[in-house]
Amino acid sequence: MKKVAVITDATSAGFFFPAWYRYYGGQFGAANLHVVTYEGMKPLFGGFELGNLWEINAKYDDTLRAGVISDLVGVLLRSHDVVLRCDVDEFLIPDPARARDLRSYVERNDLPYVTAHGIDVVEVEEEAPLDMSQPLLDGQRRFGMRAAALSKTALITVPMRWAEGFHGATVPPVFAGLYNLHMKFADIKSRVSWFELMREGIEPGTNAHRYFSVGDEHLASVHKFLESRPRQEEETEAAFEARFLASVRRNEANGIYQGEFFRQDFLIRLDRFLSGGDLLRAYDGAAMADPSPEMGRLRTIEPPSVVPHVAPAFIADFSGQGLNLPPFPYLDVHGSDLVRREDVLLFGPNNLVTREGDWSCEARGGKEGFLKFYTAPFYDQVFPGPKPRIRRGPEGMRLDVAHLAEQDVTLIDEPVFLATPLEPAIWGRWITCVTAKITAYKAYGEGRKFMCHVTQDWEKAFLRLWGVPEEAILPHDPGRTYLLRDVMTVEFSEADLRVSAKERGGFYEMVAKHWDSTPRPRRIFVSRLSRVRKYPDYRVLRNEAELAAMLEVMGFTVFEPEQFPLETQIAAFAAAEQVVFMGGSGIFNAAFCAPDARVVSIESSARYAGGHAAFFSSLGLRHGVIFGREDESDPADHKRWDLDLARTREALAAFFAGS
Repeated sequence: MKKVAVITDATSAGFFFPAWYRYYGGQFGAANLHVVTYEGMKPLFGGFELGNLWEINAKYDDTLRAGVISDLVGVLLRSHDVVLRCDVDEFLIPDPARARDLRSYVERNDLPYVTAHGIDVVEVEEEAPLDMSQPLLDGQRRFGMRAAALSKTALITVPMRWAEGFHGATVPPVFAGLYNLHMKFADIKSRVSWFELMREGIEPGTNAHRYFSVGDEHLASVHKFLESRPRQEEETEAAFEARFLASVRRNEANGIYQGEFFRQDFLIRLDRFLSGGDLLRAYDGAAMADPSPEMGRLRTIEPPSVVPHVAPAFIADFSGQGLNLPPFPYLDVHGSDLVRREDVLLFGPNNLVTREGDWSCEARGGKEGFLKFYTAPFYDQVFPGPKPRIRRGPEGMRLDVAHLAEQDVTLIDEPVFLATPLEPAIWGRWITCVTAKITAYKAYGEGRKFMCHVTQDWEKAFLRLWGVPEEAILPHDPGRTYLLRDVMTVEFSEADLRVSAKERGGFYEMVAKHWDSTPRPRRIFVSRLSRVRKYPDYRVLRNEAELAAMLEVMGFTVFEPEQFPLETQIAAFAAAEQVVFMGGSGIFNAAFCAPDARVVSIESSARYAGGHAAFFSSLGLRHGVIFGREDESDPADHKRWDLDLARTREALAAFFAGS
């Protein structure tokens, strides 16, 4: 283990000093903390165990302290592997993606020195005063502002010298995932009191005295200006870093490398600096509510639309129950937006929640219905793993993560594009939702990982076919909980399982890409027989084999899509002029049918028939519906059923006669 010394200078044992002492002493031990103080101030620190307490026989002076501490760092390096240098209101914290704490970061670092990214922590109006008895980096302050002047070389293994304020050193800056969180603006009342104390210990007429004599009104106005800055990031950390490094110049007289002093004009969230466990606590009890429509919206991909409804050309009811579909002249079709969220909790297929409780998922409408899917007992059987709970009460829903430990949460620090659909392994969701997300990812998600639940061969083939490189895929387990630092996704106005005009164009492009001149059947029957053999108790049409034989006599080819590569499936449906579907996910292959194709769905009940008909309508396809008869004695949710074959033959013959 490396031997580490931490050095600072202080004029008071109050204000931030106790928090500084707890933070660095907790990680490196009090005996490794070294403090420089000024004339007559040594007794103030009698209550603190320290490795060294040096008193300078002079009042506070910025130039003097830089020189003295530069000398002492050189001395400490004779007996220590690493020295950390920071002010008492500066807290060095690593990127959690690199290390869980500062101690771990120091152990892993192999650079001779590291410059910390400077961030001014800012108190905003709705926040309570800092509780100095609690960890300052445990979510008490949520916002900060990048400031180039605070980008200081703070981790040292080789001797060097610093300029006044430690804003420059005799080595050029090198960034490596370490951050300097500066607390001066984190509590305005403490800052005013601290400035008053500092003035008392500084020689009047000096630059330092003038700095600390700006007045309470000025301090308050600066604070007000900072906390009123916008909270939408307009320049990335990498761009800010590049701008700072480009400004660095070497002073030939003293050998100091120093950059320009500038700051960004917006606030950034500080959630990313919390460890997984700390950040989890920040989400506990969050009241889940809809975010504003504009929150995180990058662009509208396509607005919602109302289109003429293509009603079924016929509905043949052989159920004996008088089944029908309600008539309506128009069809609502979802719109879609490209959205971005930062520092969000991801659970289930695509529930995203901020610390404030802003809750979004794949669809803005009908979210509560899909939350029931997440909280149903079967969900944990299909997707086991540690998950948040949802507490429901008179005031609405609250997120409960108190039972989760840090190891229960996967932290994803790199930018991702979330693509897992609301029903992760359902073909219809991949057709109507994942394809749209892939299109948006390819257009706007450059540099991001494609985060998606991909476990089955057909899902992997689907992504390959649609042009998502295997190396870009970040596997997503909907049974686990994640903390995402930066996520982009597509949010639909409704999860309606319909195809918009823009999305329809994408399917036509895919058909054109895989079209060939191979002769293919013009009539196909999409059978479920292989699935029946695999799942004999799920939605079984008991006379499907007889139905298939009857349709073969009528000139149909029995086609089981899952038995063929995706390219073959696409080409088969594109070539077909007449298609008979069994109610189920296979229906969504109609997205590849030509606009003049005719299709029929044979349904066991009316449960999904309306949605299937609306899907056909959104594609502009001429279609019909046939209802079979369920076995009411079957206790299963999806009951066994039968079909009147003679009447089905008549209905199909009449519908297809004109095509």
